[in-house]
Amino acid sequence: MRIRKRLIVLILLIVGIIGYKYYKRIHKSNFEIDKKQVYIFKDKEGPLTNSTLPTFAKTSWKKYTGGPNYGIGILLSDTNSSWLGLVHAFKSFGIQFKIYTTTDDAIKHDVILVYPLISGKVFKENDLKKLDNYLRHGGTLIGVNVLGGLIEDFGFKNAIPSRTNFKVKINDMESIITNKFTDAKEQEISLGDKNSFDKTIGTYHYSLPATKPILIYENGEACMTQYYYKGNGKAFALGIDLGEFALRSENERGFNAQRTYVNDYEPSLDVLIRIIKNIYTSSASNAVTINTVPANKALTVCITHDIDFTRSIKYAVYYAKMEKMKNVNTTYFIQTKYVKDWNDDIFFNEQGTKYLNTISDLGMEIGSHSVAHSNIYSKFDIGTGTELYPDYTPFVKSKNEASGGTVLGELRVSKYLLEACLKNTKVVSFRPGHLSYPFALPQSLIATGYKFSSSVTANSVLTHLPYQLQYNRETEEELNTFEFPVTIEDEGKPRLDLRLNKSLELARKISNYGGLMNVLVHTDTLAYKLRYEEQLIDSLKNIAHFSSIKDFGNWWENRNDIQFHVEELKGKKYLKVISPKSITEIGFTIPSSWVLVSNDNNIEQKENQILIHKLTEELLIEFKTKK
Repeated sequence: MRIRKRLIVLILLIVGIIGYKYYKRIHKSNFEIDKKQVYIFKDKEGPLTNSTLPTFAKTSWKKYTGGPNYGIGILLSDTNSSWLGLVHAFKSFGIQFKIYTTTDDAIKHDVILVYPLISGKVFKENDLKKLDNYLRHGGTLIGVNVLGGLIEDFGFKNAIPSRTNFKVKINDMESIITNKFTDAKEQEISLGDKNSFDKTIGTYHYSLPATKPILIYENGEACMTQYYYKGNGKAFALGIDLGEFALRSENERGFNAQRTYVNDYEPSLDVLIRIIKNIYTSSASNAVTINTVPANKALTVCITHDIDFTRSIKYAVYYAKMEKMKNVNTTYFIQTKYVKDWNDDIFFNEQGTKYLNTISDLGMEIGSHSVAHSNIYSKFDIGTGTELYPDYTPFVKSKNEASGGTVLGELRVSKYLLEACLKNTKVVSFRPGHLSYPFALPQSLIATGYKFSSSVTANSVLTHLPYQLQYNRETEEELNTFEFPVTIEDEGKPRLDLRLNKSLELARKISNYGGLMNVLVHTDTLAYKLRYEEQLIDSLKNIAHFSSIKDFGNWWENRNDIQFHVEELKGKKYLKVISPKSITEIGFTIPSSWVLVSNDNNIEQKENQILIHKLTEELLIEFKTKK
């Protein structure tokens, strides 16, 4: 009997151990949660609505075929190319354009860009003759990858492919197209890192050019040729797939072309787009471009703060008070840290939200800096879109190890908590911890209600301007969300306040073409970082527009939808501007011979720029020309 009882007990014990191990394996995250502290807000549970990823839908080139024949005519020789990179780069730089697939329509423009190649295999002989005639009668033709058909028109002998051109240098500094590129990193740009890759983006060089090339590769071969006709026609052949280079750069899918990671000037993509812009504005008689900074300032400065450390949330109030006193709106990216783990203690609690409400009341933007602030966020599973607080408890175990987190969970739960715990707060901006950037982040932002991202450095994406994002950081679908890359951060050496002069010099370089300087300052100290920020604001207040990511993002989004063109009637010029959404302090650069004819205080002119203080729907602006 005793043996029987002992046997039963032994069997029950074995079953219990097996059951415990099975239950622990299935509910591993719950067992981990029991071993750490989680802060629970009373009456807070959510978000209760699910987040659904948008269905992939390829953006059609036909989306950009409407409107008058104005700006650069983009003649697509292959509609399956990376044309979306051109479109987004042109939008960022304020270049108006229209897409075509027929030569007869494209030649109505003063400037045509043929993309992604010119060849007798993709153009009929009759079309090539029309382009030749267009050149000889004063048109300006920019050919990307000129492989055949019109080689004589561009003034070189052969196009030779290569995957080993890693640098491009400006070769003609006297040209109106390039004479303002005075910085060393403008005069030599990077296509890739030779130490990391044996090959880089595919390019062509043009042999035996008839005139001095505008651009050359590091081996001296021609990257961009120029050829001029007696009838004022101009032909430029570029050996780089500009659309692909833009998409690779902005989606961080390139060949490590950045020469530094952050805190420095990296205009490699910007230089190429500025060259196209300069060709357009110097060639088209009625070339107008839309400016990149509100109120026609020279520079946009977004000061952003990452709150991802215990004492930072308290010290942040001092920064916000200083910013309020200087009439500057900034963005505070908040980690909703309600789980104690390897990273730090809990600071998103009742006391923490009091500090954040003070910051919000001072007029500063509150954005999300995730829940877990994991260094491996880019490797998280996408998630279900049903993650909710307080059940969602990601746990960081070490720098390169975390459990329980998802891409969608980090977005939706942090946004929910910030909006639920703070007064009058709508969270639309996101920055991942450590700038760890999942490929699925763009569509995940859309799914969870965000509009703006600050997830990369300007150096790593080779541009100092905001830009529109693509689905899965790829090439085929644009999304209505925008990236505002980080320019300066406070963790490099020397100490931030000792880098003020370098920051001001960087600001000057970026201001030459209306760029963005996004300055990241952690609020973990009140000493030198606060002093640096005060001095930066005071030094740039006369030339820069200071803004939060949200405010500048809303302005940039509305600017992105503006359409404009020039009409001529009885010797007068009319700029017609159409904006689907109301926008303020929007500017345009016009030909220097134009003079505004207006008694409207809503519009003013200073030299070759006009400023519209408030634009609603449609506006027709009259100009006369100087004799």
